[in-house]
Amino acid sequence: MDTERADVNFNGVGNVKVTARDTLNAVVNGTGKLTCYGKPRNVNKTANGIGSVKAGD
Repeated sequence: MDTERADVNFNGVGNVKVTARDTLNAVVNGTGKLTCYGKPRNVNKTANGIGSVKAGD
């Protein structure tokens, strides 16, 4: 997904990849991994469990 603003609420197991150019609002619950590309200016992230939110290359 390629967008200016991404609002992601991810629960469970798996990998999600998004491109957000301006704003990323991310909530990861469980063991999932969210990778964000696009170097957004505003990042609001919450990871519960062993989930993660990371910047891509």
